[in-house]
Parts: sequence; structure tokens; C-alpha cells
Amino acid sequence: MNYLFMTDAYYPKPSANGNCVREIVKNLRKRGHRVFTISWEEDCQIQENTDDYTIKTWYVLRTPSVYLKSNVKKKLISLGGAISHNLSPVSYWSYVRQYLKIAKTIIKETDIHCIICAQFPFEAVCAGYILKKRHPNLRFMTYELDYFSEASEGNLPTFIYRFRKIIYKTWYRKIYKLTARVLYMEPHKLNYERENYYGFKEKFFGIFPPLLLDLELRTDQTERFEYQKVMKSHSNIKMLYSGVLLVNVRPPISCCRILAICNNSIPLHCDFFSRGDYEDFLVEQAQRFPGVFHPNGYVSQKELAECIRNTDVLLSIGNSVSEMLPSKIFSYMTYQKPIIHFSQQEKDMAADILKYYPYALVIPDNISDYEAAKRIVEFIQQFHTKHMLDYKTLLKKFEKCTPDYTADIIEMCR
Repeated sequence: MNYLFMTDAYYPKPSANGNCVREIVKNLRKRGHRVFTISWEEDCQIQENTDDYTIKTWYVLRTPSVYLKSNVKKKLISLGGAISHNLSPVSYWSYVRQYLKIAKTIIKETDIHCIICAQFPFEAVCAGYILKKRHPNLRFMTYELDYFSEASEGNLPTFIYRFRKIIYKTWYRKIYKLTARVLYMEPHKLNYERENYYGFKEKFFGIFPPLLLDLELRTDQTERFEYQKVMKSHSNIKMLYSGVLLVNVRPPISCCRILAICNNSIPLHCDFFSRGDYEDFLVEQAQRFPGVFHPNGYVSQKELAECIRNTDVLLSIGNSVSEMLPSKIFSYMTYQKPIIHFSQQEKDMAADILKYYPYALVIPDNISDYEAAKRIVEFIQQFHTKHMLDYKTLLKKFEKCTPDYTADIIEMCR
């Protein structure tokens, strides 16, 4: 079959959606399917396949305000976002037009059987909806790493919130009427069981981020069993965090504070491969604790993978307000190394998943910094006597978290 995927940042510096889509695309191509992709153009874009296309984006417009250093730009972007998102889930119609333009060319030259659009960005979903209207024989699916919702009331005035609910409900009901299947994240199941979704439940199919991979297919087999040797080969314990850090969503403040205490007992080397609202904060921490904290910015997937292989412990910071499941948890598991997760709310999806991963430590937010540091030090020390997992053992517990599983589900929708 011929598939067309539409998503946002793809490769070599993908978003969470782009990372998941890429693994699915690679798996489907291995099975003999022809798969086209349309994603956002990046400065460092690498075209892995001639069937990969990009749309042009104005970086300032598509960048959340917290990524910008200019206060004026932050206020302008925040104001524009507040207005556009209360009127429509589509922020930039120019993106929709570009998705459609490239898709039109692809469909004209190739017999596309199925279009799969990632949510986020909603512009991709909107383009898929329009293509389905124009080509009724196409199968239209949405891939929802983040669920499409009218969102919570938050600090919105009541009249705006009610208006927003009506707008969003109208949008997603239109879209779901045309979808053949909606692939959503299983931990978000309760959201899809709301009464607003009645009438579409037969289209919903719960999956997990397809990021649990077999390293034997990618690296030297012996590399997977070198953990004990690495722990003893250098004086500092190497820790690594990768991902976005945002104000009021995923702050690293308590994480850094606790790790600084741990450094008094065990010398640490903490690398942060991040972007977002806390880059200046991480620089300050690096100056305050020389040799402990190392902000590296956002790097390519290839660079990040190499750094993870040379790391002892992987760090995860939970969301403080959002119930979304961070996909990086499954990427971390691929490397079969210890994971320390800093939980920041009671309903923490990542903490629930990590209960089934034997080499994970969850630090709740209701204990003191010194108690948290004590648990981390004890957790690190115990790995001198433990053997690492192999992929087959992980697969028994997390079979649904592989690209194979998601590709199987997509192939079933014919």
C-alpha cells in the first residue's frame, strides 16, 4: 500500500510526534510499503528518503513564546496564540495550504491509499480532513500523541471558555466523522471515553508511543551489556536529560536542587539536552555548581543517541499540570539503563508506566529534597550488583510500545 504521513518537525531534530511518526514510517517501509512524509522544514534538515517532503515555516510564528528571548516577541506571540486558539484550533492556514499543495502533487503522481495525520500540529489534521473531502476513496486516520480536546477552563473567562468549547467540539466532530481510525495513546483512554466522543468509539484504537526499539538491530550487541563496566570506568556518575522544559508545565528547578545535594555524596555529571524556557536557568546552575550541570541545548537524534550510550543514568521530569504522556520514557527504555523520574503531580502518566520497568526510581513531589537525594544515591549504588535487561524481557511487558505493533494496527485498516 501507499501511505502519506503529515507531521511537524521530523528529522534530524524531531518533535515527539515526529520521532514517533519516523519509527512507524521506517517500519512500514521495511515491510515493502511506499510511504510519503510531509513535515516542517528545519535549518538542518536531512532528507532520509526521496519520498520525504517539507513545508516552509516561519520559525518565529511557529515557536511557542517561551522559546524566545525578546519580551516584545513573547508578548506578541502569546497574544496571537490566545486569539487564534480561542477562535480555531488552526493557528496558521498557510501551513494547511502548503500541506495540501504537496499532497495534491503526490496524489496526482501516486495512488495513495491512506493518509495519516499527527495531532499535533492540527494544521496537518485539517489538511487531511480536506483531502478526504476531495478524495472520498482515501482512508483518513489521525495519530494522536496529544489528544485533541477543547481543553480545560484554566484562567479563561467563563464566556470565552464556553465559546471555545463550542468551537472545538464542532471541529473534532467534523473530523472524526470522516476518519477511518483514530490512534490515541492508551494512557489517555479516559479522555476518549467522555460523552462528547459518543458515536465515534468504534473508530478509536489505543496504542503507545512506538519508541521501544531493539538495539541489536542498530548497534554492536556487546554495547548493550557494558553498563557495569561504564559505571566503574569514570569518577563521576553521568546523568542525562533530553526534552523540552517549559514554565508551569515541566520545570527543572526541584530536579537540579536535589541533584546538587546528591553531588555531595556521589560526584555527578548531569547533561541537559533541552530547549524551552529554562536555558538561562541551566547556565546559572552550571556556574553555581561547576562540573555538575552541563547545558548542551537541543541536538540531533544521532548526537543524542551517542550521548545516551555513554551515560549511566537517564533523567525524566514529569509534567506539573498536563496529563500527557512523555514519549521519551519509551526511548529511554530502549537503552535498558536506570531511569530517575521526578514526578510533579499525583496523576503522573509516566510514573504509572515506570512501575513496570524494573530499573526505575520515581521521586514524588511530596518528600523533602534530602529524602529524595538519599533515595537517588541508594538507587545508583545498587546497580553495581545488578544485570541489565535484554530486549526480549522488555518486550514481554511493553509489546504495545514498539513500531511493529503500531504498524500492524495501521495495516489492519484497509
